[in-house]
Amino acid sequence: MVVFCLLSTLLFQALALANLRRGFYVYLASLPLLPAYIAIPLIKGGAGISLIRMLTYALALATVVAVWRNRNGWLPVFQKLGKWPAFLFVFLVLYLAKFISTAANQNPVALLYWLDEFTGVALVFILAARYVTSTEELRRLFTFLLPVLFLQAGIVFVEMMMSHPILKGVVEIEVSTVGEKLTEGFERAGVYRAVGMFENPLSLAEYLLVGGVMLMGAYGLQERKKPLLMLLGLLVVFSALSFTAARFSILALALAGLIATVFYFGYRLSASSRPLLWAVAGSLLSFLGYTAYLAVTDVNWILGILNTYFGEDASGTASVLSRASQYVIIPAEILGNASHGLLGEGLRSDLIERLDARLDNHYLRVLIEGGMTGLAAFVTLIVLAFIRTVSPAGYRYLPRGTGRRLRFFFIFFFVLFAVDKFFLSMSYNNQYFFLFAGIALSLLAGAGRNRNMGGRIAYPARA
Repeated sequence: MVVFCLLSTLLFQALALANLRRGFYVYLASLPLLPAYIAIPLIKGGAGISLIRMLTYALALATVVAVWRNRNGWLPVFQKLGKWPAFLFVFLVLYLAKFISTAANQNPVALLYWLDEFTGVALVFILAARYVTSTEELRRLFTFLLPVLFLQAGIVFVEMMMSHPILKGVVEIEVSTVGEKLTEGFERAGVYRAVGMFENPLSLAEYLLVGGVMLMGAYGLQERKKPLLMLLGLLVVFSALSFTAARFSILALALAGLIATVFYFGYRLSASSRPLLWAVAGSLLSFLGYTAYLAVTDVNWILGILNTYFGEDASGTASVLSRASQYVIIPAEILGNASHGLLGEGLRSDLIERLDARLDNHYLRVLIEGGMTGLAAFVTLIVLAFIRTVSPAGYRYLPRGTGRRLRFFFIFFFVLFAVDKFFLSMSYNNQYFFLFAGIALSLLAGAGRNRNMGGRIAYPARA
């Protein structure tokens, strides 16, 4: 494993130094295929230098070298980033809150995990803005990402036939902090749950949901539409998704589709009719918020619905109870700390173990890691990305059909991301948020000035 990790890093470093764009795309394609247990082990049970960490810093080095070699060529990129000052400011607030919380409450080694996360998402955001400057380049990016999606689905099918992770017995899974759970296997009601090349069925489920949206986005950008191939691709992806037994996935997909459709068509209304959009959207979000409130404060209410329509068993009941309790005890613990919730306990906090609680919500994870400051910043980032992509005016330089399809893709993606985080505590898939935020910045800020985008073709606000 040591030789494999070192050799892979050296080859990737050479590729990234020779061609940073290609290195960036290979890095993105590698993310879903490199779990934490593919690592140089230091201490059995969790301490190790993962290959994905090594590739992240190799890409960072290649980026620094590229900027140094061609500072004038990179100047327009940083000028472009500066046109989204609110996003950059909130991004820095989020990671500053996490940094201070971690430094104040955790062992200094935890700052390495903060640096890993910060470096990874910052690189993805910057390089997306640098390289994905046209719809043609976005198509090219999808050609790197989609084969990996289908490879992951294939791994899931093989894994289900084996009833254990595909690399069990091949690599030392125990090097990961979740290695013991992986070797035992994830099950629900006696049925094995797939993890693919991830460390948890929920992370895999989120990735497959994002992958399904990417597949629809790639189809929308095709010049020659092949609907049958897209439907077959979605069938493969969602079949793999079913093997994760992630019950949130159907709900998340339905909610995201409903909300995205409301905003997509609502923004086609005239300015005088626009208040109707806000009334419908406000009513929808209020209903969802009230439903969530009842599910937390009156668990018997939601259990009654589940038992009536879905036949929940004892394990399902326990799952609902544990999920509801986290919304009560985790905020109470954070709000009662020395900063009164302004800051959190930082990365690698043992709060969940101390409370003997379950953490299945990424917003609560951000609350633990960065307090109310970090949580507010994280939510604001999602809102800013959504606002940038929801209005048809931003697509006015794109061909009419391409602009419409690309707009729906962005809206659907950011809404799905926001909804997913209510059901997940994993941070892995956050790179995709910053990837498409950077792409949105590049495509919508530079439209009309890039010859690859087809010139100034009007995309009316009501189109």
